[in-house]
Amino acid sequence: MLAPSTGELLNPKDYPDLSEKTVGDILERAENRAVVAIAHEGRHDYQTLYRPHNKRIKPKYSLSMVSMDDKDFAIKVRFTKTSSRLQDGRRKTEDKSFETALKAYLCYDVASEAIIGYCFSVEKNTDIFLGCVRSMYRNLMMWGLGTNHTRLKWKNHLVSQFKDTMMKGGRLFPEVSFAKAENSQEKYAEQFNNQLKHQFEKYMVSEPVGRPHARLESNRTKNRKVSDSTNTAYKQNVYEYDDAVRLYTRIIEEWNNALHPRQKEYPNMSRLDVLLRCQHSDIQPINEAQLARWAGEQVLTSVNDRGLMRVKGEDYIVLPAQEARLAGRDNKVEAYYFDMEDGADIDMVYLYQDDVPLGTCRRQIPYQVSKLERTADDMQIFARQK
Repeated sequence: MLAPSTGELLNPKDYPDLSEKTVGDILERAENRAVVAIAHEGRHDYQTLYRPHNKRIKPKYSLSMVSMDDKDFAIKVRFTKTSSRLQDGRRKTEDKSFETALKAYLCYDVASEAIIGYCFSVEKNTDIFLGCVRSMYRNLMMWGLGTNHTRLKWKNHLVSQFKDTMMKGGRLFPEVSFAKAENSQEKYAEQFNNQLKHQFEKYMVSEPVGRPHARLESNRTKNRKVSDSTNTAYKQNVYEYDDAVRLYTRIIEEWNNALHPRQKEYPNMSRLDVLLRCQHSDIQPINEAQLARWAGEQVLTSVNDRGLMRVKGEDYIVLPAQEARLAGRDNKVEAYYFDMEDGADIDMVYLYQDDVPLGTCRRQIPYQVSKLERTADDMQIFARQK
């Protein structure tokens, strides 16, 4: 027998004999149950039953803190995956149909509880997280909001590889903290996901929403078994992926437009109203250069002899001062941009070489060649290109 704190080997002869009842009474004392649980219970049970919880106050101002989490929705979707393999020396492609729960990554503003970014997928991988971050910034830019002083709280699952890159403090967010595993109380997003499930999804989705053995009867799902030879199948509607995305996009809109739960603090205001009208005065505009570098698209390109580089089929002007700073003879560079996905042209990209920023490059806009048809804008474009 060892002392857990010092590792000292204890001699049972140095201690009096105790009956099983006495030992049981000692172990059942409140101060000892938590100590025993650390060694005997699972991590989740210890966190839930014994570990004391912090008492916290929610932020008052929108965008002072955001929280992100992944979620599996109640419905199943059908999707097709294309695979390829070599057969008789030739590559053969094959489409296979799969069914799985619709998955999403959601980003909540903690004060307003509004969903400010989301991405749907049939797989949980880094793409769904990146899609959520980009969705968040597209929405904030569309709403004319900033994030320069926003704190981010998220969990380590799926995104640990971004700790030292995109999600490093001071890049997209001034401060990033990771929630501990199996500590749902720490993550506001997980609490909001539960409310979204029971207050909105449950009443807007035709499929049963809940768990088979939920504590409340109203949250228990009723399995609808299919009588067949296997005796293991259950009835469940399967949605097409696009139909499921449209349904849950509508659920998110309903959530955002519903009245904020704290009506005493925000009377007659919806979650979206609180987001748009209750920002802290220290919130600054989005740093678009940092956004493009860490959450945008990257294009490897080069600068030609005319001081132009090609990005997405368009020419961008590299200034002489920028060309003078290029290293090497091949003039290879990286161009970063953030795509708003609205079909608009990308007017400006951010130029880097070997991770060294070289400034911005504007798109070379064509002007009307006919003097008769030129407008004032054409004359300004002509003067810049001359």
